[in-house]
Parts: sequence; structure tokens; C-alpha cells
Amino acid sequence: MKDRHSQSKVTFVNSDQAFMQKWLKRLRKDLSQSGRLTELTMHLADNDPERAELWRTKVRAILDEEEKAGTEFVLAVDRWITLKPKATKGPASNDQLDLL
Repeated sequence: MKDRHSQSKVTFVNSDQAFMQKWLKRLRKDLSQSGRLTELTMHLADNDPERAELWRTKVRAILDEEEKAGTEFVLAVDRWITLKPKATKGPASNDQLDLL
């Protein structure tokens, strides 16, 4: 019974690590656009520039895998991702067509 419990714990840890790797990859992609890191850190700091610098340091450490992201951090970042405006390609391409 003990071996079975240990095996399920290892499986859980492996799936948790796989989730975090995918999550970090997605976050790196989201932050690759200019200004996104600043937007995220200002969101996490509730728009307080002094706290934003502390968050910037923490986010970079998490992205560099020097620190592990806690649940609260992951949820806060995911909330920011869902709140950020979506880029739309429709109007820009329609405007160009109208000019022709």
C-alpha cells in the first residue's frame, strides 16, 4: 500500500511539473510583446509603481525558474491574461481594403 501511495504522489508531482512548464511557456509567449511585462507587473502591484518594480523582479525570477510560482501568483497572472484586450485584425484589414 505504501508503494502505491508513493507512486501516485510521484505521478501527481510529474503532472504538476508538466502543467507549470506549459504555463510558463504560455506566460513567456504572452510577455514577449513589448510592454506586456510592465502591464502585468502594474496589474499585480495594483498600479503602484514602487510595488511594480518588486513584482518585476519576482516575475523575472519565476520566468528564469529561479523561484517557483505559487498558486496565488498563477491565479493572478491568469486573471490578467483573461482581462487583457484581445488583438483584432478585422478593422485594420478592412480599412486597407476601403482605401483601394
